[in-house]
Parts: sequence; C-alpha cells; structure tokens
Amino acid sequence: MTRRTPFIAAGIIGAVAIAAGPALGGMHTSAPKTQPAPTRLSDPALTCSQLTARFIKYLGPGMQTQLTTFVSPAFVIERNDGSTDSWPTYLQNHPVFTGWNITIKTAQYSSPVLTCGALTSTTQLSADGTSDTSAPANNLSTFAWQRGAWRITSYARFNAIS
Repeated sequence: MTRRTPFIAAGIIGAVAIAAGPALGGMHTSAPKTQPAPTRLSDPALTCSQLTARFIKYLGPGMQTQLTTFVSPAFVIERNDGSTDSWPTYLQNHPVFTGWNITIKTAQYSSPVLTCGALTSTTQLSADGTSDTSAPANNLSTFAWQRGAWRITSYARFNAIS
C-alpha cells in the first residue's frame, strides 16, 4: 500500500491542476474576443467627422501613444505636394497640430471600411514654436475596423481651395 501512495497523490495533484488551469489563467490560450465591425452606421457622416477629428487630435502635442494605436500598420499618406509616407515613417516624423476645422462632404460605409471626403484646415506647430494655419483643402480618409476598433488606413490631402 505504501508503494501506491505516491502514484495516487500524483494523480490527484495532476487532476486538480488540470481542472484549475483555466480558472487560474494557466492552460487557457485562446485570444481575447474583439467586437465585430458594425454592419451599418446610423450616421456615416457623423462617424467620419468624429474619426477625422480624432486623427487630427492625435497629431497634437503629447498624443504619440494614442496616434500609434489609432494608425493602422497598413497606413499610407499622400500629401498635396506629392510626397508620401507609410506607417512607420509617418509615426516617426508627423506634423503637430494644435487646431482644426472639419466639414465632411461625403461618407460611404461598407463594413468594415468607412471612406470620408472632407474639407479641412489645420493649425500646425512649426519647429520654431510658431503656428501656421492652412487654407482649407479637400482630403480623403479611409478608416477600417481592425482588432475591434477603428484605425485610419489612408489619408490624402489635395491642393488648397483658391
């Protein structure tokens, strides 16, 4: 009987560990669930306005962490001077905005992508600490529902309206 005790004890301890594993977070390896993309938006223009404002806000001073989370790894930007950037380069060298005006002109949603056409002007902080306000210009943004949240995937700014 003394020879079996270690085996019985080991079997009981193993059964307890297997049963307790998921409750203790040990052995449960499934990824966290994310919210699916909305099937429709009640007001795509309002969502465009909110997301465009969020993007510009996150280009403000001290918002690098929020910007990094909000910008999709698929992000590309096309500026009105023809220059472009992609996700890693843009995050390292983006403008800093301290103000903006947004007028949404078009909004199209087909889950999981929202495309927004807008007229915007921004106030940009220059390297010397002065502010410069841009003339209103048309822009086009694309937002995609990724990992349970909206992410900006593209932004194009066109020439200023004369």
